Amino acid sequence: MSGLLCGGGLFLVLNWAEGSFQETFNANYRDHPMVQEHIGEVDTMTIDFADMAAVKEDRGDPDYLSFYVVGTKGEGQVVVLVKEGLIDTCELIVPAGTFQLK
Repeated sequence: MSGLLCGGGLFLVLNWAEGSFQETFNANYRDHPMVQEHIGEVDTMTIDFADMAAVKEDRGDPDYLSFYVVGTKGEGQVVVLVKEGLIDTCELIVPAGTFQLK
């Protein structure tokens, strides 16, 4: 029973984190030319655990997060480095390439 409660609590936290990050992403990057060109208006952002583990290992930093993003024009991966609760760097990875979002 406690495993079920723990799993349910984890689901709620992750669901909140996805929604919270999508709001943050939209507030900071929605109008970025690369987001507009390749993603369009963001419909959904979900945590991508497999990619996140690979990104953390490849870059040697546990502070990276990875999200799968789907929009009105396309889809891709958003990789962010979070330092002290703030986005330090943000990358958009789509079939056309990798773009630093500033």
